[in-house]
Parts: sequence; C-alpha cells; structure tokens
Amino acid sequence: GDQRGKTTLNRSRTRTFDRSRTKTFNRSRTRTFDRSRTKTFNRSRTRALNRSRTKTFDRSRTKKFNRSRTKTLNRCRTKMLNRSRMLNRSRTKLLNRSRTMSLDRSS
Repeated sequence: GDQRGKTTLNRSRTRTFDRSRTKTFNRSRTRTFDRSRTKTFNRSRTRALNRSRTKTFDRSRTKKFNRSRTKTLNRCRTKMLNRSRMLNRSRTKLLNRSRTMSLDRSS
C-alpha cells in the first residue's frame, strides 16, 4: 500500500512521464480497443463458444439454439429478398413507363 503513495509523489516531483511517452502509450491502448475489432473478436469468440457448447450439451438444447439461429438467419434472408423484390418492382415500373412513352411517340 505504501509503495503506491511513493510512486505518485515521485511522479509529481519529476517529469518521468513526459508528454510524448504518455501519448504513445495512449495511442497503443486505443488501437487495441477500437470498436470494430472488439466486435469481430467477440463475434468469433461467441461462435467458438457456441460450437463447443453444442458438442457438450444435450440434443434438445442444441435443437432450441439452432432453431432460434435459423429463425434469425431466415429473417435476414427474407429482408434481403423483399428488398430486391422492391427494387425490381420499381425498375419494371420505370421500364414500362419509358416503353409506353416510346410507343406514344411512335404513333
């Protein structure tokens, strides 16, 4: 306990922790903890955890887990499909409009 107090005193007395050093230290710290990286890391970690979990756990539980997973996957899939459908619909509308215009022009 007493050691800690000493170090703080010494730090305040002498500029051992000059600005440049702290800056580089902080930079390295922030680099390791940037959000995207932690996110991907956590994702892979959960995946690995789930893989090990499904092996050790009884079937019913894995079934439940997989069901929920497929549900989410399917939800994403339907979203994508609907989006493409919408896009296609608007595209055909535009095409038809241009077609009718050209027809009118020819007549």
